[in-house]
Amino acid sequence: MQKFLQPYSILIVLVSVLISCTNIKDAKLNSSTTDFPLAIYTELVHDFGEINEGEEVGIDFWFKNQGKVPLVINRVNVGCGCTSAFLPKEPVAPGDSSYIRVLFNSKHKEGKQIKNIQVFDNSEKKMNELLILAFVKN
Repeated sequence: MQKFLQPYSILIVLVSVLISCTNIKDAKLNSSTTDFPLAIYTELVHDFGEINEGEEVGIDFWFKNQGKVPLVINRVNVGCGCTSAFLPKEPVAPGDSSYIRVLFNSKHKEGKQIKNIQVFDNSEKKMNELLILAFVKN
């Protein structure tokens, strides 16, 4: 019985080795990053908590380019005139960090405020969305 199973055991081992080699090759291909930048933000949502009407508050949304090529922020869209965003003027090199400064002016605002900021760049994703929250009291 052992002599009968021995050739099959060798065949099973060979097939297993071939399959595992193919899987390793596929995993390497799938895990290799493409030639795109990759912006990784430290936070995507910031809550200012309670602020007084008329107060202007700001936050720097920091990010790191974890891609292989420079990251270029092309433009930002803000939800309304009470929100402004300032983007880096220079490309962000691979491995470097930068930030997008967002300011919110609560003049003539009241209650819960949710403002979105769309960041368009040259990454594969093309757009990231940032949010700021605040509760404006009179």
